[in-house]
Amino acid sequence: MEGTTHETSSVQSAGLEKVDWGWAILAGIIGAVLMHLWTMFFMGMGIVNALGGTLGSLAVAWVLHLMIGAFYGVVFAIALALWPQVTKWGWLVILGAVSTVVALVAIPILAGMMSGGGGGGAGNPCAANPCGTAVVEPGEALALNQPTAIERALLGTEVASAQEEETPAGNPCADQQDSPEADYNPCAEAGPPTGANPCAPGGGKGGGGPASSLPGWMTSLINHIFFFLVVALIYRPKP
Repeated sequence: MEGTTHETSSVQSAGLEKVDWGWAILAGIIGAVLMHLWTMFFMGMGIVNALGGTLGSLAVAWVLHLMIGAFYGVVFAIALALWPQVTKWGWLVILGAVSTVVALVAIPILAGMMSGGGGGGAGNPCAANPCGTAVVEPGEALALNQPTAIERALLGTEVASAQEEETPAGNPCADQQDSPEADYNPCAEAGPPTGANPCAPGGGKGGGGPASSLPGWMTSLINHIFFFLVVALIYRPKP
């Protein structure tokens, strides 16, 4: 029993010696960059842009995306070194499926964490339902526009009456609904820069790329298999 364990350990050690860590990390980073470019075509929205919307920072999204790419590049290299009989083509399919499951589980959790658990974070453009159809009826004032007690005391009833006569819209997109090209209109049917409407049902799927008609899990699987295909083509183990 001890002999078998020792032999297995020796085989694994010999396999890890074939891992070229530099090539693995480089392949993962290049794969991550090309995956972003691929999703811009396939989904109509780059994966880093989508991640940046969740995190609230495009720079942080790029750093995280490249780190994950480097990590998966190393995972691919280790798996290929320890179990070469599967071949790199087999591993790109297996790891593509595994990374898809990880992404489908992790991204909703990450989005919930960034939004404070209630979908109201900075990365959520619909946190306050900006695309709601309701507007405040004429003569109806919002609580935020009510004058304070100090204002009433210092400025009298004129300010109070003026503020109460305001009819602010509950829908900030109401005046821009007919201007889908406007950058400031998150409710546009296909507003720039991504072509996606973040407030529409299913708007997070992107801007009408080839993937628009596919289920989300299938789109993710194709994207991750593409990533590992790039890694498999670039990575070079030690001889």
